[in-house]
Amino acid sequence: MIITISGKPGSGKSTIAKELSKILGYKRYYIGGMRREIARKLGITLAELNKRDEEEFFSDRIVDERIVEIAKNEDNVIIEGRTAFYFVPYSVKVFLDVDLREGARRIY
Repeated sequence: MIITISGKPGSGKSTIAKELSKILGYKRYYIGGMRREIARKLGITLAELNKRDEEEFFSDRIVDERIVEIAKNEDNVIIEGRTAFYFVPYSVKVFLDVDLREGARRIY
C-alpha cells in the first residue's frame, strides 16, 4: 500500500507521516527533503533553487520523476508533500486541513 499525505502548510503533514511510518513500519519519502537534497548537491540554497524553478521547474521535474519511480517499484511507503497525491493516483490519499491562523502559528 502507498499512502500519500498532502495538505495545507502547518497542517501536520510531517508529524502525521513520521508517526504513521513508525506505526506501520513503512518507509517515508518527504518531497521537501528531496528538494533540499537537490539544492545541497548543486551547492545552492533552497531559496535559490526555488528561484531557479520559477523559470524552468528544474527540481520539480526531478522530484516528480522520483515519486513516480518510487510508486512503480516500492510498496508499503508513505510519500509526504503537497503534490504527492497527483503523481500516485492509486494511493490512499490523506489531505490535512488546518485553520489559516493555526497553520501560521505552527510555522512561525
